[in-house]
Amino acid sequence: MNTTIVCEPDPLQRASLCRDILATLPDWFGIPEAVENYIVEAAALPMLVARETGQDGASDAIGFATITVENADTIDLHLIAIRPAAHRRGVGRRLLEAVGALARQGGYKFLSVKTLAPSIEDANYAATRAFYEANGFEPQEILPDLWAPDTPCLVMRKTLR
Repeated sequence: MNTTIVCEPDPLQRASLCRDILATLPDWFGIPEAVENYIVEAAALPMLVARETGQDGASDAIGFATITVENADTIDLHLIAIRPAAHRRGVGRRLLEAVGALARQGGYKFLSVKTLAPSIEDANYAATRAFYEANGFEPQEILPDLWAPDTPCLVMRKTLR
């Protein structure tokens, strides 16, 4: 199988991919209202898609990342999601590399991401934070009320070289 990372230009396709892939990840994306917000946002944001091409030539989307501009120096990884069958195969790392390359091309110095703070014990989000740390992100600050009082946000940041 061959995996490529491509930009998805079609807003309807971005929304559809977001809906399809988030539906496979209920342990991370289990709040219906939040999922619907992500789908609407994905239609409007730049999206990189990881596509796997089989020997038959068929291409399937196995993951994606959406980005936003946070400020003149920082791109925010708005959302990254990989189908469970593709976890632990380097797809997330490749998406992060592609996002970083786009950010560097745009003259940005940092890549940030928001995730659930470690004060909430959750094995899935502990693995998510470990993934980000393994890819060069460092914890920056906790925003206790950004999302909701029971879901404190950890902001992580990576310096782009």
